Amino acid sequence: MKILRKKIFVIVALALMVSSVFTGFRISEVSAADEATQTIKIPLVNPGFEDAIGADGKISGWNVNYTASANVSHAVSTEQVKSGNSSLHLHDNSNSETIMITSEKYEIVAGKVYTLSTQIAPNKPSNYSSGSIGGSIYINYYNENGEEVKAASKNRADYPTADKFGIFAPLSLMLEAPEGAKYITVSAAVTVAWVGDTYFDDFQLTYEAPTTTPNPTPQDGMIHMVNVGFEDEVSSDGEIPGWTVSYTATASTYHELDDSFAYEGTHSLKITDLVTSANVLLTSNDYAIEEGVEYTASSMMYLEDPTVAASLLLRFVDINGNEIPGVEGLFHFRSPKNEWFEGEVKAVAPAGAKYARVYASVSNFFQAVAYYDNFKITYEVPEVPEVPEVPGDTEVSDGSPITVEVPIPNAGFEDPVGSDGLIPGWRQWWVPTENAKYELTTEKKYAGNYSVKIIDSVENAGVILESDKLAVKAGVEYNASVMLYMEDPTTAASLLLRFYDVNDKQIGAEGLFHFRSPKNEWFQGDVKAIAPDNVSYARVFASVSNFFKAVAYYDDFKLTYQQEAMTPSLVAPDNVGKNQSFTAQLGANHAVNLNAAKLSLAYDTSALEILDVTIHPDFTSSQAGSITWTNENGLLTIQAAQPGNNVVSGNVGIANVEFKVLNKPGNTVLSLKSSSILTSINGGNSSSVTFTSDVKARMTIMLSLEDVNHDGVVSLLDLLLVAKNVDKALDSTTKNYDVNGDGKLDAVDVTLLAQSLADN
Repeated sequence: MKILRKKIFVIVALALMVSSVFTGFRISEVSAADEATQTIKIPLVNPGFEDAIGADGKISGWNVNYTASANVSHAVSTEQVKSGNSSLHLHDNSNSETIMITSEKYEIVAGKVYTLSTQIAPNKPSNYSSGSIGGSIYINYYNENGEEVKAASKNRADYPTADKFGIFAPLSLMLEAPEGAKYITVSAAVTVAWVGDTYFDDFQLTYEAPTTTPNPTPQDGMIHMVNVGFEDEVSSDGEIPGWTVSYTATASTYHELDDSFAYEGTHSLKITDLVTSANVLLTSNDYAIEEGVEYTASSMMYLEDPTVAASLLLRFVDINGNEIPGVEGLFHFRSPKNEWFEGEVKAVAPAGAKYARVYASVSNFFQAVAYYDNFKITYEVPEVPEVPEVPGDTEVSDGSPITVEVPIPNAGFEDPVGSDGLIPGWRQWWVPTENAKYELTTEKKYAGNYSVKIIDSVENAGVILESDKLAVKAGVEYNASVMLYMEDPTTAASLLLRFYDVNDKQIGAEGLFHFRSPKNEWFQGDVKAIAPDNVSYARVFASVSNFFKAVAYYDDFKLTYQQEAMTPSLVAPDNVGKNQSFTAQLGANHAVNLNAAKLSLAYDTSALEILDVTIHPDFTSSQAGSITWTNENGLLTIQAAQPGNNVVSGNVGIANVEFKVLNKPGNTVLSLKSSSILTSINGGNSSSVTFTSDVKARMTIMLSLEDVNHDGVVSLLDLLLVAKNVDKALDSTTKNYDVNGDGKLDAVDVTLLAQSLADN
C-alpha cells in the first residue's frame, strides 16, 4: 500500500510540475471521439425453446451434438424457465461425458466481435457423486466451406456454482470472428469433468455496428440471411447454401450461379425459363420474425428482355413449417433492358407467423432470363411506446410564462354595501362631499351587476378608494388593471398600484396613470410596477385626483404577474464510463404547489440498464412520499405523490434513477417524454399539466471517465490536462476534466486520475 501511495504521489507531483512549467504552452487536446454505435441482434431461431418439438424429436433451430447415454440427455422443459413457458434442460451425471446442443449456422462478418448471452440455472443431479456443477456456452466460427475457423481467444464461457442452485443467472461470451469466418454457431453444454441438471433460456447473439452504416440504421432492422449474394461455394451435391430448389429443372427451365455477371461481388443467381408452361423457383432458408411487424423483402434484379417478367415473393410460415395462406408480398417485375434495379415487396406477418422466407422465381405465366443478387429482409424497429393518453382535463403547456392573478377582494364590486355604508374590500381616503363622492351603481357595468361610480365635479377636491392589502413578492413585476368608462373624454381618472412594508410605509416606485378615453366606451387601464425589497403587501386604487374632475366608472380590478411555467427537468452527467453506474435526476422547474407526478423516461436498453428508482429528498415532507415504477421496452414510467395535500414549490427533484452503463461506447440519450404529467394543488383543487416537447439529456459513454480527452486511452496527457486546469471554471471543454463530477476542478480530480494510471 505504501508503494502504491508513493507511486501515486510521484505521478501527481510530476503532473503538477510539468503543468506549472508549461503554463503558457498549449497542450494538444487529441479528440478522437468514439464512433456512435448500436447493438444489432442476430435473430436466432427458437432462442427461448418455445417452439413445439417436431415429429422427428428435433428442437427447432438446434442440433444434437453429443451421443446420448444413461448419464447424459436433453429435453425441452417447463420445470424451470426464465421467461416464456419453456427452457432447455441438459442432464449430465457423468464427469467423463459431454452433452452439447448447437444452433444452426448464421452468417456473420469476419473481424466483428460477437456477444453470446443466455440465462443459466444449474442444479445438483439427484444421484450426484462428484464433479463441478454448472454449464457452459460456446461460439464456433466456420468458413464458407463449412470448415471450422479457430478464434484467437477462448471460445467458451463457464458458469460453475456450489450453492446457487435453481437460480437463473446471466452468462455471456464475447469473441471476435477470425479472418475467413463466414458463419457462426452457438452451443449450450455441460462438459467433461462437469455435471449438472442445468437449464438454459433466452439465448441472444449480438454485435456492435456504427450508426452511420446505411443498413441497419437506428430505425431499421435487418434479418441476417445466409448467402444473400450467392458468393458461397456450391456443395458437392449441387446445393446452394441458404437456398432450396423448389422445382424440377429441364432443358428449358433451370438455374445456375453466374460468375461473370453480378451486381455486387463475383456471383449472381441466374434463372432461365424459356416456356410459359413451367416455372423456376428457389426458396431461402426460414428466418425468425415477429407477428404484426411489416417486413420488406428486396433483391437487385436484372432482366435481359424488358418485355418479360421475373418475380419476388415474401411468405410467412407457422411453427410447424406450414406456409400461412392469403398473406404474402408478391410482384412480377419488368425493367429497362440491360439495367440492374431493386425489386421490393412488403407484407405484415400475420397471427401465428414464426418465420419468413423469400423466393426468386419466374412463374409459369412468364418466360425470362433473370439475374438475382443481394437479397435482404428488413423491418421497421417500433418506436418506444408512449404512456397512455393524458386525461381530457389536463392542460398542455408549451413552456411559455403563465399569467397568475392575485386575488382582489370584491374586485367587481358585487358584494353588498355593509351597514356602515362601506364597500367590502375597499376603503375611502376622505369623507365624501356633494361635489366629490362615490357610489355603487347599476347604471354602467362591465361585468356582473354593479360598478363603482366616482363623481368629482371640482378640481380642488378628490376621491380615492383603496383596496384591502394584497399579497405580493419582492422583485416581481405586477400589472394592475381595471375596466374604465368616462362620460367626458376631456377629463381624467386615475389608477394606482403602491407597495408597503410591514410598518405600512409606502416603499418603492408606484404604478400611476391618469386615463382619458373616448366618450361612453369601456376601456382597460393598466399600470405596472416592480415590488421592491422588504415589501409586505400592495394596494390598488381608484381615484379622481384634485387636479381633475370627472364622472368615471370602475369595474373588474385585476392584479397579475408573469410566472415561469412549471416544466419537467432532467439532470444527467455529460460523460459516463462503460460498466459504471450513474444517477439521473427527474424533477420539475418553477413548480408551484406540486403534489404528484407521472414521469415517462425513454432510454436505450442496449446502452443502459436500470438498477433502481427512488424518491428524491425534495419530494418528501415530514411524511414520506410514495413512488412506484414500471419498465417496459425502454420506457420507464414513474408515479410519485406527496401524502395528503402536501406540496413543494421551486426547482425540485422528484425521482432519482440509477443506471448501469453497458459495454457500448458512443452516445446515448435520455428523453423525459412530453406526455409526463405534473399535478399541483391550489386551494384544495388539483390541476394537471402535460407538455409539448421532450426534455433530453445527451451523454457520451467513455472507455473510462479518466480518459478526459476522449482519445480512447488513459495516459499522462489526460493527467496533464487535468492538472493544468485545476481551480479553473468549468466550461464546455473543462467539464470533461471534472473526473469525480463534483462541479469543480481540484486536486481530487488529479489524484483520481493518477490513481487510475497507477492501477494500470
